[in-house]
Amino acid sequence: MVVDDVPSIIHHVSIGVEDLARAAAFYDKVMATIGARRVMEFPYAVAYGKTFPEMWIQVPFNGEPPGAPMVRRRRALD
Repeated sequence: MVVDDVPSIIHHVSIGVEDLARAAAFYDKVMATIGARRVMEFPYAVAYGKTFPEMWIQVPFNGEPPGAPMVRRRRALD
């Protein structure tokens, strides 16, 4: 595959979620409006795209709530 053959300007975006099943039901509907669909599934993640994974939803690998590291950094700055 040549880079010019890829119709996207980004590799992928990942969004952490607490409830994968609930989030997947939501994103199934949202992504369908732009012509995307589930292209990969794992017990901890779902990938969406038109031909290849461009957006992932996933349970954080460290077991913390989504965004927890960012909240800690923000509090340290305040």
